[in-house]
Amino acid sequence: MNDLITITPRDLYGPVGHPPGDPASGYLGRWTPILGPTSTLLYHHLHHATVDGPVVLQLAVLAASLGVGRGTGRNSILAGAIGRLGRYGMLLPDVASGASRLYLAKSLPPVTVTRRDRPRTHPHLVHQIGAG
Repeated sequence: MNDLITITPRDLYGPVGHPPGDPASGYLGRWTPILGPTSTLLYHHLHHATVDGPVVLQLAVLAASLGVGRGTGRNSILAGAIGRLGRYGMLLPDVASGASRLYLAKSLPPVTVTRRDRPRTHPHLVHQIGAG
């Protein structure tokens, strides 16, 4: 993984999006069984970090702050959590700038049966981040 990553909040879902709220009681809580605990915590952390705009994060520090060690490689827990957020359209790459800039959905997409059964895949997201 690249050492630094820029996270930019972006309104990806407009009027159909839901505010995330608290991970346990808000709409993000509905996504927890689908995303898993690490991805849920990662989204919550990034959402609060980007309230005032884009942030630049050091990946090893981000991983350590989530309690998943300092690993940032392709098979790390952090890479898996980033990949899951990408598959469900919550953290998307800025294709023009590469893997060092990601867009974080400011609101969450609706939880639907289709989303639970067949996630959208963004293989270039995991590939670009893991290849750095």
